[in-house]
Order: sequence, then C-alpha cells, then structure tokens
Amino acid sequence: MPSRPCTFCVVGLAALGLCVLYLVFGERRLTIGQVIEKYGYTELRPPTTLHPPGTLVHVSSHSPLTLETVCSVTAAFGPRLPVSLSNSANTDIAQELRRVVKVNVDSLSQVYGSARYQDVSNVTVTFGRVRVLEVADADVFANLRHRTPFCAHAVARSWQTNDTVTLVRSVLQADVTYTISFKSDGDASVKAEIARGVAGDLGLTVNETTIGTGTIEGDALYWGVIDDVNLGREEIVAHRDSVRIRLLPPNTVWQARVRLVP
Repeated sequence: MPSRPCTFCVVGLAALGLCVLYLVFGERRLTIGQVIEKYGYTELRPPTTLHPPGTLVHVSSHSPLTLETVCSVTAAFGPRLPVSLSNSANTDIAQELRRVVKVNVDSLSQVYGSARYQDVSNVTVTFGRVRVLEVADADVFANLRHRTPFCAHAVARSWQTNDTVTLVRSVLQADVTYTISFKSDGDASVKAEIARGVAGDLGLTVNETTIGTGTIEGDALYWGVIDDVNLGREEIVAHRDSVRIRLLPPNTVWQARVRLVP
C-alpha cells in the first residue's frame, strides 16, 4: 500500500500534467456554427438581414441553409406584428461568440473556391451587440387576418409545387468585425481588393475608409434562425361573422379567394 506522501506526489504530478496539456493545447474553441447550433439555431452562411422574424420562407438548401422569401412580414401579418428583442438573455451566447476569435482560412477557400485566400494568413473575428429577436405564437395568430390575398396565393402556390413554407420564428443577430492578416506586405490597393472579395464571400458590405487595413464590418446581421413549419402552414378562412384558422395541408390545391373580415 503506497504511503500518504507518495499518493500526494502522484496526484500533484497528474495535476501538473493537466496544466501543461492545457497550456500547450489551450482551451477548445467552438466554431461560429457550433456556437449557433448549440443554442438551437441553424446557421446562415453567409449572414444576412433579409429574413427578420415573421417572414414566410421556402428552404431551398439545407447545407448551407439557404432561404427564399415567400412573403414579407408585412404581407404575411400586416405592419404591426410585435417582435420581442432580448439583450440580457443572450449573455451566454455573446460570451461564447466572443471566444470565437479566428476563422479557418482553409475552410473559406474550400467553401468559396477562390485563389484570393492564398494571400491570406489569418482572419480574426470580433462580435458585438448580440441579440435575439423573436415572434410569439399568439401574435402570429392574432395578425393572420392581415395577410394579403397575394401572400395567401404565394403560400398556396408553394405548397402546390411541393415547396415547404416555413415561418422564421427567431433570429440570432449580431454585429461583426473581421480583420484580415496577409502573408506578405503588399500594395494597399491589392489588399483592399482581396478584402472586398472576402467581404463579398461573407455577405458583408465594405467600408471604404477601413478596407485598406483589411478590416470588414457588418451591422445587425442574422447569423442563425429558428423556423416553424406548422406556423408557416397556417391559413385564415373568413366567414361573415367569424374568423377561424386552420392548417394548410401539404399538397393542397387552395385558391386565395378569401374576403377578410375587418
């Protein structure tokens, strides 16, 4: 049976070994997509501002997620659909996104297939103002009566062609700053041109005052979405003295000849 001092030595050496491993390999960092998916969102690549909560969309691709607008928020639910905004609830998401400090340049090159990344050594990312925007189920039902006949027809036509319509229920929004490091000190105009190309790949607009330094900024971008197919299938049927709501079954031949009750 080992003596007590020897036991302490073994425990101490094990702890020291763990510390050395941590210092050598560092903390395991998640990618942007992994952080977004950890909190129940599906990553949008590139991030966008096109599909706020309440938009009816068709998913044209799942990997990466690509959305096509069927109805705008106003066409689907009128101009006053309430959208709740949360800052305080996003502390954990914000902290994890801020730990994502680098973008894999090889991954960018593989995704976009561009030779411009041969001159890029590193891309760092900084997130700011992380927020969650979402619509409540009750508000969706309360505002269905404001759907335009044109939107109703677009939804019905999508189902007729086997295109699933879904509702963007929640989005993860954040500002971002990308900083590009180059492998060599080249001409500023060349760097600016590379940065413009990278910005285009990432779906970001270019600030010409900072593009020469390799800095790209994006404000209020949607990085992830949560959608609801059932809410996307809701239709409104109007009667003289009442309004009832029902699910629009898949593959239903349905014409938008509804007179909405005020």
